[in-house]
Amino acid sequence: MRVPLRYILLRILMGVLMLLILLTVVFFLLHILPGDPAREMLGEHALPSQVDELRHYLGLDKPLYVQYVDFMTNMFHGNLGSSFYSGETTVNELLYALPCTMELSISALVLSVIIGLPLGMAGALKKGKVPDFVIRIFSLGSFSIPIFWLAVMLQVYVALHTGILPIQGRNSFMLAPPRITGFVTLDSILTGKWSSLIDSLAHLLLPSVAISFFYSAIISRVSRANMIETLREDYILAARAKGLTENKIVYKHAFRNAMLPVFTIIGMQLAELIGGAIVTETVFNLPGMGSLLMQSIFRRDYPVIQGCVAAYAISIVVVTTIVDCIYGFLDPRVSI
Repeated sequence: MRVPLRYILLRILMGVLMLLILLTVVFFLLHILPGDPAREMLGEHALPSQVDELRHYLGLDKPLYVQYVDFMTNMFHGNLGSSFYSGETTVNELLYALPCTMELSISALVLSVIIGLPLGMAGALKKGKVPDFVIRIFSLGSFSIPIFWLAVMLQVYVALHTGILPIQGRNSFMLAPPRITGFVTLDSILTGKWSSLIDSLAHLLLPSVAISFFYSAIISRVSRANMIETLREDYILAARAKGLTENKIVYKHAFRNAMLPVFTIIGMQLAELIGGAIVTETVFNLPGMGSLLMQSIFRRDYPVIQGCVAAYAISIVVVTTIVDCIYGFLDPRVSI
C-alpha cells in the first residue's frame, strides 16, 4: 500500500520545525547559563584584557541576536564552527564520536528486541499463569533499575571481579583495527582482523547489556499488552471457530497486527538511544557523543555543544520520520 506524498511531506515538515525550535532553545539556554568560555579557557588568573581579547576573537562579545543569526545561518550552510579548545572543526569532532554511539545504540537495541519481544509474546500466550507472572516481575525490575547503577554493578562484579570481560573502552590497545568507518566491529571485518572483532564485541557487551535491560522491559510490556488485545479481536475468534491451529492463529494472523505498535516503540527507542547513551558512555569510558557532550558542557565549548545537540536532534527527526512513514506503509489507516 502506497503512503501518500502529503503524509511524508507533513512528517518531514514537522521534523524540521521541531529541529529549529530545539536548536533555538539550546542556543539561548547556553548563553543564559553562568560561565564564560573565555575565562574557562584562560583560567582564573588571566587578565581581564586577555579575556576580553579572547571573547572578541571567539565572537562572544557580539549582541546575542547577532550570534543567534550567525549560528542559524552557519547551521544551514553546514558550518558548525570549531571547538574553542581543540581548534578542530565541530563536524570532525562529531564524525569521530558518532560511530561509537551508533554502534552502542544499535547493539543495545538488538539485544533489547531479542530479550523483550520473546518475553512479551510468552507472557501474552501464558497470560495469568506462572510464566507470565515471572516475566512481568522481571520486566518491572528491569524497568526500575537505573541504567548507571546497573552499568557500575556489571563493571564491578562481571568485569573487575571475574575478569571475563573488559571493564571499559572500545577495544584493547594492541588489537585496535585501522580506522576506516569508525565502527570498530565493522573495521575489524573489513580488515580481516578477527581477533580485533572478538575483542571489540567483548568491550561492547557490558554497556549494551546495561542499556538493553531497561528498553527490553518496555518492549516486553508493550508487545504483551498488544498481543493480548489482538487475541481478543473478532477475526481471531473467527479463525479459532474455523478450526485453525493456535500456532497458525498466533504467528500468521495475530503477530503482524500486534507488532505494529511495537515497531513504532522500537524505532523511537533507537532515536532515544542515540541521544541517551551519555551516562553509559561516561561509565564505560567510551569516546562517543555522550562523552563528547559532557566534556563540552564542562568546558563551555559552545560550538561542540550546539553541534552535539544538532546531531542528536537530526538523528531523532530522521528516525522518527522514517518510522512514521514505514508505519503508514504497514497500516494505511494512519495515512488517511
